[in-house]
Amino acid sequence: QVKIYAPKLPTTKTDDIEATIEYNDKDGNYFRKPVILNAQGDSSLAFFVKNLAIDFNDGSEIKFGDFPTQDSFHLKKYYIDNFRGRCIIGYWLMEQIYKSHPIGKQYPYEYLNTNESFTEGTGDFDRDYFVGSKCHPDGFPIVITWVNSKTLEETWIGIYTWNLKKSKEVYHCNKKNPNHIILDGQIGNGTIWGSIKWTYFEIRNPKSLKDIDGNKYDGDNPKELSETDELSVRVKRNIENLSSSISALKENKTKETFEKYFLVEPMIDFVLLSQFIYNWDGFYKNWIWITYDGQHWTPTAYDLDSTFGAWLNCMSVYKDVTDMLGEDFNIPTGYLQSLYTAEIQERYKELRDSRIFSIENITNLFQQWMNKIGGYYEKEFEKYPETPSYRSSRTNDGWEFVQFDWSNTPAYDDEKAYTIGETCQYGGSVFKATAAIKGKEPCELYQNFPRGGGMYDSLQRVVNWMEKRIYELDNIYKYN
Repeated sequence: QVKIYAPKLPTTKTDDIEATIEYNDKDGNYFRKPVILNAQGDSSLAFFVKNLAIDFNDGSEIKFGDFPTQDSFHLKKYYIDNFRGRCIIGYWLMEQIYKSHPIGKQYPYEYLNTNESFTEGTGDFDRDYFVGSKCHPDGFPIVITWVNSKTLEETWIGIYTWNLKKSKEVYHCNKKNPNHIILDGQIGNGTIWGSIKWTYFEIRNPKSLKDIDGNKYDGDNPKELSETDELSVRVKRNIENLSSSISALKENKTKETFEKYFLVEPMIDFVLLSQFIYNWDGFYKNWIWITYDGQHWTPTAYDLDSTFGAWLNCMSVYKDVTDMLGEDFNIPTGYLQSLYTAEIQERYKELRDSRIFSIENITNLFQQWMNKIGGYYEKEFEKYPETPSYRSSRTNDGWEFVQFDWSNTPAYDDEKAYTIGETCQYGGSVFKATAAIKGKEPCELYQNFPRGGGMYDSLQRVVNWMEKRIYELDNIYKYN
């Protein structure tokens, strides 16, 4: 349980509210510390309840379990997700996938840091000991009460997740090494590959970079890197080399070419995780790219909230369980899946045989998470009845809710006569006419964004969807 003492809760990423946080868990761990409080996120800033970022303001650091030691964390609401943590369940599954490899080949950074000696370690502490660098975030559930530090009025604001940030420690990176690069943001065709659009993504590591104007590089307002600062130029050339990979593969589609640019095994793991949980949003914006030698790159899992069949904003279920992801030849995963078909099938078999990819494992992971929260779910939905994935779609007769609108569907017209099957956008969501209808809006709108539509999600729904998905993947990857 966490209490936040602050005059107000933040609504932007730059509020910099001086606050105090009080932490008390069931195991007797307690601390009270000054923090700087801000809102956190990108698209999530549009939601009724904001994620929070805390930075300890007394110079201290804290280590939780097998997390890396940190001086700042994110407190994630996961507002669109009724489980308030399916993202973490996805990270736990990624961790199982990594851990199914032998020591020395588990995490992406280990593939370039091998030690063949049976008489000596490396002498590098961060290589000889696991320091919490999982190459993906992690978290645990908390409940937060906000105490208005001016009036002392207490407001229960519900279930959150105490989360690791996308820090250099999570990805095992040295902040001064130009070859230890972390890329975050819109990473895809036309932003990295095809052409580089420096304003579309952030370079999270290394630190102390300069932009093209000679100013300190600002990840919140990214620009092209400097051509005169030595560190920045080296990082820039490494990113430009990554950018050239697709044109090189189009010219010479071979494993030899692919392996000049990418780490094959970690990329296979990422792709298989994404196919299994249907991480449809993970091949442009919601993946983190890393390299440890400046030359060989891999994507890593991030922001897995619209997964396990849940569609955009978790307001509906994606019904095509046969859809395969990341096969576009304008991004590296398209070439991976074309060139390494046999290796992907073999790895899929390993994960199925080990039961990591199984209904039983998915059920256990969800139940572990949900049992940590327990009875707080009921209180949570009483507090936030507009949770998109646990509310009625409020659809009127003659209409069917389809999904949240992201394709510029024509707006509902009260004067138009709709025939069966015609669609329109209303309240930010798409609806389809199930009868000839005119003058009746598709649904009753909610007060807060997203306003139109919704669904009731559950573990049983997840299991039902995953059974169909696994059946299809078994056929695609020739598992029997």
